[in-house]
Amino acid sequence: MIQYIVLVVTFQLLFLAIYDLFLKKETFFQSNRVYLIGTFLVSLFLPFVKLPVFKTVVSQQYAAIVLDEIVLTANSPQAAAESSFPWLK
Repeated sequence: MIQYIVLVVTFQLLFLAIYDLFLKKETFFQSNRVYLIGTFLVSLFLPFVKLPVFKTVVSQQYAAIVLDEIVLTANSPQAAAESSFPWLK
């Protein structure tokens, strides 16, 4: 649910930035109103669209290495602190 909310807010910010860059000074208020209401509705439904382009396949070997590093740093607070804050040495 939180991921959905973050995506909706992100799309709304993107559409608002586009509006601010291109349509803010237009005097066609009816068109601006349609754009703002339309992009609001689109941003509600856009997170449900799944594009195969954004699916990345991670090799099993790479995933195992990343998981091993996470497990090692989680078991060792000293190692986690050293890797997170290298300037504190």
